[in-house]
Amino acid sequence: MFRFFKRKKVAAANPLQEKAAGIVVAKVLWLQGKFAQFMDRKVNRLSVRSKKFGLMVFIGLSVLICVGILIETFTEKHHPGSLNIGKMRKQVLQHDNVVSPSVPSSQYNRVAAFHKYMDSLAGSVSGRKLYDSIIRYRPGLLDSAKLLEKLYHHQK
Repeated sequence: MFRFFKRKKVAAANPLQEKAAGIVVAKVLWLQGKFAQFMDRKVNRLSVRSKKFGLMVFIGLSVLICVGILIETFTEKHHPGSLNIGKMRKQVLQHDNVVSPSVPSSQYNRVAAFHKYMDSLAGSVSGRKLYDSIIRYRPGLLDSAKLLEKLYHHQK
């Protein structure tokens, strides 16, 4: 039903794939070395003043790009590929000037099914390992489920 911590099987290494990967890595390192030598020859020909000017231009462009990103972040423009973070909304019910959160019945049904599943895991010998690992990695999960169930029963 719920498979939370399913272990992935690691495939055995294929010697042909490892050889191909080694060749690709060697070629990339060779290209990096050649590019570094080329850039070293080009930069060594420049005067100290030219190197300083190039550094200042690089720093200036970097600062402008960072400031542009910050300005774009805090403006209201949203591009199609960007992540839009909206405002959070609370669901509350008011009874006699007491504010209490509401739990929809669909969410309660999911929580109740999860709580029943966890109880069945705790009851069986084979499921005890999975139960213990869930509790270890998500320490407040069962407390939250019990709180949601209590809130649901309280609002009825």
